[in-house]
Amino acid sequence: MPAGPASDKASTLASVKAGTKLLLYDSSTKQAYELGDQKKAEQFAGEKVTHAMPVNF
Repeated sequence: MPAGPASDKASTLASVKAGTKLLLYDSSTKQAYELGDQKKAEQFAGEKVTHAMPVNF
């Protein structure tokens, strides 16, 4: 499968289907956070996202 956004999403969703949890990774702190609403987060699978507001974990 060629590399790119479509293959990143497909690969991530295949991993989720196999039981892997979706995470949010903060590269500045090198911390990963499991997302509570896994179904809602699936729309962003395999993408780089930016969150401008503080998040309380």
